[in-house]
Amino acid sequence: MLKTFYDPAVEQKGIEKGIEKGIEKGRKEGLLQGLEKLLGIKFSDTSYMSRIKKIEDEDTLNSLFEDVIKSNSIEEFKEKLKQRKLN
Repeated sequence: MLKTFYDPAVEQKGIEKGIEKGIEKGRKEGLLQGLEKLLGIKFSDTSYMSRIKKIEDEDTLNSLFEDVIKSNSIEEFKEKLKQRKLN
């Protein structure tokens, strides 16, 4: 008969890792929603969102958020995407 080994520390570590992943996913989803709303309000153009949604790196998404805020036109934002090689 096989005995199972239960270690509460391993279980706790798994729970913490799951919580961390959930928080990370929530931040990314929030950034994506904010970017889409900002692009829509500021430029009435959300055509680049399908590409932006593929970005996994949170720092890159934060930088794009700043790029939208600092851009005076959708063309200027698209140029910043091109410079980041995200177009």
